Amino acid sequence: MLRIVIGTYSHLLYGVDVDLEKKESKPLWLFEAHESALTALATNGLQLASTSSDETIKIYDHSRNIQIADLAIPTDLPNAISRSLCFTKKHLLACHDHGQITMWSRDSWLLVHTLKSSSQKGISGIAVHPSEKLAFSVGGDSKLRLWDLIRGKGGKVLPLSFIPEGILFLNDSSFVVMSRRGLEGFKLDLSSFFSHKSTTQLNCLCLFHSNLIVGCDNGSIKVFDVSSGDVVKEFVAHEKRVKAVYAVSDYLISASSDGSVHIWDKDFNKVMELQAPEENRITCMVAMESAVNASVKDTAKFTEESNESESDSDSSESSDESTEKATTSDRTKRARVE
Repeated sequence: MLRIVIGTYSHLLYGVDVDLEKKESKPLWLFEAHESALTALATNGLQLASTSSDETIKIYDHSRNIQIADLAIPTDLPNAISRSLCFTKKHLLACHDHGQITMWSRDSWLLVHTLKSSSQKGISGIAVHPSEKLAFSVGGDSKLRLWDLIRGKGGKVLPLSFIPEGILFLNDSSFVVMSRRGLEGFKLDLSSFFSHKSTTQLNCLCLFHSNLIVGCDNGSIKVFDVSSGDVVKEFVAHEKRVKAVYAVSDYLISASSDGSVHIWDKDFNKVMELQAPEENRITCMVAMESAVNASVKDTAKFTEESNESESDSDSSESSDESTEKATTSDRTKRARVE
């Protein structure tokens, strides 16, 4: 059983459970999660984070189908929109258009670090090393930045010859940076080990077994060998642009701007097709193994609860600029699921 969560341009969050053995899907909820178009989603399997151009971040618990936190993004700088979210074991990282990265404790949902860069053109993506001790970010200033996540400080900065749109670790010793017209693979010492130029725009990427998956603007998916950077397969996945790709277990899920969602097996055979309600324009998507094994009621209610847990006490974290900046609401909001 898979659970697929879709964010749309029309402010909606749509969740559906998929039974791949029976080839059946069951909608869970559809509601207006934000006041503006959703820009990013992230999940760690049990929790879901959503963000929007309304400059808010909301956290949901999959096992209980409730909203558990509403994060208050610091507003000391304009353009606090988040374009990328990433979970680690202890934190949620959010990349913002004002050039900062905020780190939120998963214990208390309080802001514990703000990683500040000199970029005023926004951070478009972040990739966390498997050790979770360091990360690389990319942004509109065409620079690759190294971050020390233990101390919350910046490190090396590498100028790039292109404007990067995304970044992803391939393994513990290499990562790839994506622009709209190509890919470049790097080792940890920042030496380049492969480069790929594309004639069509590249929109999204994920890791699927030993392959790098890239969704393209012409509706196709490119499959790369992570060790060499060679294209080993390319196929038409959708009629319109691929907006998101996500891998869960032995399945690859792709979503298109026309609202279609396709599920592929490890040999890239199409297993199932889904459609977002009312052909909503998809902006982002994540997937996970379903947190609910029992049948789900026709109406799922997301209830916003106050979170009274204490601030993360990890000595490596600095909370000097933020514990008062994050809140979880006392209000209870119920969203009717259509």
